[in-house]
Amino acid sequence: MATDESLLLTFGAFAASFVARPLGAVIFAPLGGRYGRRTVLSVVITLMTLAAAGIGVLPTYY
Repeated sequence: MATDESLLLTFGAFAASFVARPLGAVIFAPLGGRYGRRTVLSVVITLMTLAAAGIGVLPTYY
């Protein structure tokens, strides 16, 4: 049973990224045209860094 759940979670993560990439393009592509690609890339990298740091400082489940 655990194997089926793991496989389902793996496919769910893939599906979430498959949906999120076009949404990110719709949001950030016009900003890249307006403010420049380098600026928008820096903002996106900063947002990803803050999200990863946020995950790192969350309390554990146990």
